[in-house]
Amino acid sequence: MVRQLIFISICFLFYNCSSQRQVDKNCLNMNEIVSLIKSEIDKQDTIHNQLVGRKVIQNKFSRGLLNNLLISDALHLMNKINVKSVKDTIDFINLFNKHDFDYMKCQLENNRVTSWEQILNNDYFKKSDSIENVLEKYKTWTDIIKDKNANEIIKLNNKLIYYSIPLFNKRRNYALIYRETSASGTLFILKRKQDDWIYFGRSLVWIE
Repeated sequence: MVRQLIFISICFLFYNCSSQRQVDKNCLNMNEIVSLIKSEIDKQDTIHNQLVGRKVIQNKFSRGLLNNLLISDALHLMNKINVKSVKDTIDFINLFNKHDFDYMKCQLENNRVTSWEQILNNDYFKKSDSIENVLEKYKTWTDIIKDKNANEIIKLNNKLIYYSIPLFNKRRNYALIYRETSASGTLFILKRKQDDWIYFGRSLVWIE
C-alpha cells in the first residue's frame, strides 16, 4: 500500500512537471511575434520615416535587463498615449497581474531570435542595412562630428530603431515591447484592436 502511494505520488509529480514544461514551451507564439513586428516595420517606415534594424534587443540591453522591467512597480512611470481628459488616464501598475508577468518572462527566457531575418524576409531590412553600412566606419560620436557630412550622418543615425520581441500578457490583448534609438530607450505597451496593435502606453527607460 505504501509503495503504491509512493508510486502514485511520483507519477503525479512527474505529470505536473511535464505539464509545466509544456506551458513554458507554449508561452512563445512566433506567429503573433511575426505579425506584430511586420506591422511595426511597415508603420515606422511609411508613417514615421524610421527604419527598424535587424538586430533584436535581448534581455540584457544597453542600460539594464528587460527582465527587471517585468514587474508592476516598473510601470509606475508609464503614461497613457493620446490622453484627452482625466478620464483617459489609467493606473498601469494594476494592468497586469503576476501570472501575466510570469508569462512574459517565460517568453523572454525562451526566445532564441537574435536577428529578425531568422523569422522575417531580408527585404524588410534593405534600407536599414544601407544606413548601418554607412555608420559602420564611425567608431565614436567624435568621428561622426569630425566628418564634413556630420549633419547628414546624424540624421541617418536617428532614423534607426531597434526592438525587443513583443511580450504578450496571458489574454494576448496587450503586449510589452522595448525600443531603442541611439539616444534613448523606451518601454511601450501595445493594445490589440481587432487585427491591429495600437500604442497604448509609454515609459522612458533612459535618455542621453
